[in-house]
Amino acid sequence: MSRFVVDDAAGTVRDSYSSLVWKRTSEPGKYTLPEARDYVAKAGDGWRLPTKEELKGLVDKKTRPTIDLSVFPDTTADPYWSSSPVEVDDGITWTFDFGHGYAYDRASMSDKARLRLVRG
Repeated sequence: MSRFVVDDAAGTVRDSYSSLVWKRTSEPGKYTLPEARDYVAKAGDGWRLPTKEELKGLVDKKTRPTIDLSVFPDTTADPYWSSSPVEVDDGITWTFDFGHGYAYDRASMSDKARLRLVRG
């Protein structure tokens, strides 16, 4: 059985390891953190920003970008917002870069990053 179960009709991917449901495609555009939070608040249906650990769980180090593009076809090497704040500074939130497969704490609320939403 494959780890990822794609539901093309719903545009989602279920991760059988974590039981999380991901949107299969990234949201269009790039957002500041306040814009990202507003976007997610309007998304409904339980969609949210993933934690940095949830994003890290999607990494496939054998590929570049470090994610299975047959499952998540439009993933770029741009940073993606997480919901995980950096403990030493409330104004900084972790981002995740699938180009290298690492989380970065350099993002401020005014930086722009992409969104991949999750629920569960």
